[in-house]
Amino acid sequence: MSSSFKNNTTNIIKSTTVGTRILAQVGIGSVEAGTTAGDVLRNGFSGGTSFFFRAGATSAAASRVFGVVENIQDKNVNIVIQGLMKYPSSLIAGAPTTENFFLSAATAGKVQSYAPTPAGQISKKVLQQATVGAFNATVIGASDFESGENV
Repeated sequence: MSSSFKNNTTNIIKSTTVGTRILAQVGIGSVEAGTTAGDVLRNGFSGGTSFFFRAGATSAAASRVFGVVENIQDKNVNIVIQGLMKYPSSLIAGAPTTENFFLSAATAGKVQSYAPTPAGQISKKVLQQATVGAFNATVIGASDFESGENV
């Protein structure tokens, strides 16, 4: 389990383990404005308050993934921390059914089908496309690599 989950849970409304999924629900006010379903989030602080930002592969700090937004309902953001999820199919359309997706360095919160390669960027596998019942992706944990070094 990520250290940000263990240490910064003040804004989590509910966390559950359901079969092959670990989920968290946070209030919409605790999430960066403009966040949508499919965005990859990291946990940090805004002032002295725990807050969820869109993650990016631009640095070790920015790439510390908390989870992936499955949906936003009412005033709550539902985040899959690990396991099966219903990822927006339009964001992975056309990819092979076993495609891996990596955290994007170009656009915060997004994934791409190849690992970032420029020096200083973090290669972090976040999703794997997988069809299991109603689910179409799996949120996975992976090591972070910067220029081939484990960070």
